[in-house]
Amino acid sequence: MAGAVRDTKRALSVLKSTYPRGAKLCAQPQDAQLILVTAGAIEIHTGAGRWVVTPGLGLWMPLRTCHAVTTLSRVEMLVLSSSDPAGLRGGPGEYGRVFALHVTDLLRELVLELSKISPQSARATILAGLVMLELKEMPDAATFLPWPKGLVACAAADIALSDMLGVLEIDELAAGVSRSGRALSRLFLAETGLSFQAWRRRARIVAAARRLSYTSSIPSVAAEFGYESNSAFCDAFHKEIGVAPNEFLKLYLR
Repeated sequence: MAGAVRDTKRALSVLKSTYPRGAKLCAQPQDAQLILVTAGAIEIHTGAGRWVVTPGLGLWMPLRTCHAVTTLSRVEMLVLSSSDPAGLRGGPGEYGRVFALHVTDLLRELVLELSKISPQSARATILAGLVMLELKEMPDAATFLPWPKGLVACAAADIALSDMLGVLEIDELAAGVSRSGRALSRLFLAETGLSFQAWRRRARIVAAARRLSYTSSIPSVAAEFGYESNSAFCDAFHKEIGVAPNEFLKLYLR
């Protein structure tokens, strides 16, 4: 774990850390945080949902956002914290929700440089402002599983997560929360932006991505999650995540 930079005017800090695979971290920070993974992959749980974050993605956490992190491989990460993120950008109400962003080369290098220099320097103040200007919210990434808010949808989500083989048909699962399949899908669309079937497909793949961090055997993961063949699993994985399982292993879970 490396040192931190602290800006007394804006209460800005950057922490560079390394963790082994399987580390579990819980945080209740008062500050807003920008989390960048420079090597490896992590899974982050917040009240909004669950993300798998790889070196191509960053995650912005608003002030006082509780979250839990599980490392899916050996991980190197940078965490920028700010007690006054709006003050760095100037817009009221900005950065008020958790969101993912593409990590540009410039953003990564800016944060890395901030982790090395004196917080009292004029250069640190300028770089901090540039970091915030680089934050551009992107549509929710395929590695994000939004979590529903209502009791009925949450109960259905729990049932779905316990049925990763996909044995239950939607009408059977919906009956477990006293709804029809059509009503449940409408409920999920309203609360998560995904139909129930789309949410379930993504949940299955996100869980499979997590499982790949413990066993690099693609055939065993395909069988564990009920796919008819390796090719069916690879096709579904690529459709949701954007890369094939073997590429995911090579790029992020080394």
